[in-house]
Amino acid sequence: MNNDNILILIPKKTANAHENMQAFISLCQKAFAAIYSDSVDWSDYVWRLRENYNTAYFCKITDSKKESLQLTAKRIPNSFLDSAFVDFAKSYVLYDYIKQPSRSSLKISMAVLKVLEKVLIQVNRSADVTNLNLTVLNECIAVIRKRFSASSHHKHGRRLEKILAFLNENCMLRKGFLSWSSPLKPLESSSNLSATAEQARKDKLPDGEALKALAEIFSLPDDQLSTKDILTSSVFALLMCAPGRISEVLSLPENCEYFTKNSAGEEQYGLKYYSGKGYGADIKWVPSAMVPVAKKAISRMRKLSQPARKLAAWAEENTESIYRFENTPNKNNGEPLTDNEILMALGFSSNQKYILNNNDICKARPHNLSTLWQAVREKLPHDFPWYDRAKGIKYRDALFLLNHHQASEHFPTYHYELFKVLPSYISKDLNATDGRQTGIFGRHHYMDSNGNVLKLKSHQARHLLNTIAQRGNLSELSIAMWSGRALVSTNHVYNHVSDSEMLRTAQRLSINTGALQGLSLDSIVSGLPSDISVLNSLDHGAIHITEFGYCVHDYSMSPCEKFRNCLNCSEQVCIKGDGEKLRRLQEKLEATEMLLTRASEAMSEDEYGADRWVQQHEATLNRMKALINVLMDDNIADGSPVRYEGQAFTHAAKMLAEKINLDNQLTSIKKNN
Repeated sequence: MNNDNILILIPKKTANAHENMQAFISLCQKAFAAIYSDSVDWSDYVWRLRENYNTAYFCKITDSKKESLQLTAKRIPNSFLDSAFVDFAKSYVLYDYIKQPSRSSLKISMAVLKVLEKVLIQVNRSADVTNLNLTVLNECIAVIRKRFSASSHHKHGRRLEKILAFLNENCMLRKGFLSWSSPLKPLESSSNLSATAEQARKDKLPDGEALKALAEIFSLPDDQLSTKDILTSSVFALLMCAPGRISEVLSLPENCEYFTKNSAGEEQYGLKYYSGKGYGADIKWVPSAMVPVAKKAISRMRKLSQPARKLAAWAEENTESIYRFENTPNKNNGEPLTDNEILMALGFSSNQKYILNNNDICKARPHNLSTLWQAVREKLPHDFPWYDRAKGIKYRDALFLLNHHQASEHFPTYHYELFKVLPSYISKDLNATDGRQTGIFGRHHYMDSNGNVLKLKSHQARHLLNTIAQRGNLSELSIAMWSGRALVSTNHVYNHVSDSEMLRTAQRLSINTGALQGLSLDSIVSGLPSDISVLNSLDHGAIHITEFGYCVHDYSMSPCEKFRNCLNCSEQVCIKGDGEKLRRLQEKLEATEMLLTRASEAMSEDEYGADRWVQQHEATLNRMKALINVLMDDNIADGSPVRYEGQAFTHAAKMLAEKINLDNQLTSIKKNN
């Protein structure tokens, strides 16, 4: 998404909520016209946005989880979002999507907006979002709990908070301001110690039997595999070669292989990936044991995608001349075509006459080669020639490009039409367990011990490879880079090394698992950062600055209780006139401002626990600024003691609170006895 498309909304504090809402909608309509007017109309209830086929369906939410939200508009009369709500929904989706063009984020926003519309009508009898109140918000939580899976409750609740914050900040609520936070908490982390967390850890890793079965399928000769078998097994094989997201694999270019030699003259093999979460283009090196697997998968997909890539290349360069298949009749562009010639010009056999009345291009006959080619060009994807515009990949270069129905078991291949393989297409084939669709395991009759069809999730390969990397003691930075991850601090989400494994590793390395005793300075690792300026190289703000250096934490951890937080203590006394201490304070102010910026960015990205670090750094900054102002005040004599009065803790207050708590406990014990 081009930065030129960034929307800047400046609400008028004095205007009423309705005026601010209309100004916001008007701003977004103008931006929409500038960006998408060539492909979709504002009034449409289905928006297919250009990047990665992201689609927004502005229709009401269904009560049943089994009903597809995408089909709601076709199945239920009057199913579009209410007219009093839909323009806000479209505006918010566009505003948020321009800032963060993510398919998963778009999906969550649409789901929460549909819930909000449903509840506004139920509670207020009107879908006007400016009348939002606490009753509506709390009822939305009830609907989210009922409608969505437990694993997604927290994300949907946070998105509802985000929408409320947007309305508050831009003065779009008739009540002025609403203070509310979602009660939906994230599920217990797989890094915890309980049985629930242990099960969550196992669920994120692939089933061993399913993994072995898919490897057996992949190893079969090509003539024993269907096109869909080759497609699905090749995608998962590449996912097992280096930790990538399925969207990254499906966006690989045909020339994705990278060969080089190391200093010893040994060949190194990697894949040219473009990560989907901010890390940028990178080479992911493939372990030597998996190099033959990667080469086989890519070779198979090159062969499979070649016809579609040739068609895409021709269509990009030729607007008037038809792409000629092997049996395309040798006629001039304007000569009429018979029914058999139309079939052959579209790549079908002359024996497939049933297609004539079941294909929209054929039904529009009579045709000549010129009109036929124009009809074919109308079938080109809406963003053609770009397969993935953000990554600079064209259809002619896409490794996973197919012809329409090429992988279908029930329909003939439409050789004249391009088909972009989406993640959902592969996921359904890996995870098909019902009778309506036969997945790859069902086609090859792989069952578990209970007679159920095996299944896998594409993201499980990523979790497995990251866990293997953790077991191999790969550095956190290397794991993040290998995985195309923008934040090192998110590594823990993919690390499923159990606590017993960690203990065995510690014992193997002769680490004292009780307490570190007799640690001498000679045993300290050299090469640690020695200057606060090195904070610029760190990627987050969960850091305490001390007199001796700094302490790096994770956002999921609370600010350290052992940190000497003297600045936030009301018993701290400073002496004005000490230039060295003032200089140190100013240095710490600059470093803390940088950490606050990073923690705020992490909080805006919904990183768990970042809000606590924002509060910690804000409190410290406020104290430092006030203290520095006093120490630099020429009206206060040097040598004057300075103490900051406020609500911060004091040791006396802490001891008094503990004394009161102890007295209360003793009184309670006496009463019970």
